[in-house]
Amino acid sequence: MHLFKDAKLWWRSRYIDIQEERCPIDIWDVLKKELRSQLFSENVEILARRKLRELKHNGNIREYVKQFARLMLDIRDMLEKDKVFCFVEGLKPWAKTKLYEQRV
Repeated sequence: MHLFKDAKLWWRSRYIDIQEERCPIDIWDVLKKELRSQLFSENVEILARRKLRELKHNGNIREYVKQFARLMLDIRDMLEKDKVFCFVEGLKPWAKTKLYEQRV
């Protein structure tokens, strides 16, 4: 794993704490949680949710899927059924109808 800028500085300070047994980062999930809490701005998630609300399938379906997937990277705790609902609601009517016909 390669860290840069703020993440690298954060890791250096945490590494010293780990070496001196002042920090409980001993498994991957704990490291991920610590990194997110230190470096992932809450504003990023709020902005992603706003963009998701405005996201509409206007052109190519692939582009819509890519944009949706990018936003999902910044929204960490959305339930799967809510993701599906948001995805389908942003589609053009013809695409939405096709999905509903397939009982998605």
